[in-house]
Amino acid sequence: MTTTQLAVVLIGTLCVLNTVGVVALVRQVGVLHLRIAPVAGMQGAGGPSYGAELELPAPLSELTHKEATRYLVGFVSPSCGICGPLTTAFGQIAKSAAADTAVLLVVDAGERDAEQYLQSKGVSFLPHIANSASFNANVPGAPWAVVTDGLGTVMASGGVNTLDNVEEMLAQAAEAALHPPLLGDQLEHPTVQSMEVREHVL
Repeated sequence: MTTTQLAVVLIGTLCVLNTVGVVALVRQVGVLHLRIAPVAGMQGAGGPSYGAELELPAPLSELTHKEATRYLVGFVSPSCGICGPLTTAFGQIAKSAAADTAVLLVVDAGERDAEQYLQSKGVSFLPHIANSASFNANVPGAPWAVVTDGLGTVMASGGVNTLDNVEEMLAQAAEAALHPPLLGDQLEHPTVQSMEVREHVL
């Protein structure tokens, strides 16, 4: 191999490595933006309370095709601006979650629109319900997240704006499972509607 050929190979290799580095950097910037995005100024209200059950057309084990001890249910809408990155975040959590955790999305849209929306966000692999009735029966707006135990009992519920919000909610639900709040403390318990929620963006 001549010196010129070697130089071409080295330059080509550097270009490939540079491209990979840029892609990785862009991904990390996206995750960072998701974590530090500003929180909306509207206090969370409504939604399912601690100890309640979600109004869904079937048990979570059937909807997710998985017997789990914990379920994360994300409520999103194609018309909600902040829901886009949060929808992607639910997919990231599903990929990195423990084996005993399952993720379900409830989309405020028809089936065709929901499938197109989830595909555009790269999370078409997630089990979902495309049902506005199920959406409206459970939460006041989007994006919203609910964590339940294996029987579908709500352990945490609230509006979410960042990836950290969702991860914090999962941690708080785990804490609630170990130390259930007293009935009189449920409204003040950190796992129940303690996070701020962005109004549904039309």
